[in-house]
Amino acid sequence: MSDTTLLFISIFVFCLLVVGLYLMVREFMGEVSEAFPDVNEWLDSDKKKKK
Repeated sequence: MSDTTLLFISIFVFCLLVVGLYLMVREFMGEVSEAFPDVNEWLDSDKKKKK
C-alpha cells in the first residue's frame, strides 16, 4: 500500500472514532438526565445563563 492510501484510511478511521465518541457522550448524558433529574435541571439552568 502506498503512503497516501494509508493516510486516507487512517483519516477515515479517525473520523469514525470521533463520531463514535460523540454518540457515546450524547447517549451517556441522556441516561444521566433520566437517572438524575437534578442534573437535567442544572444543565437547563446553565443554558439559560448563557443566553
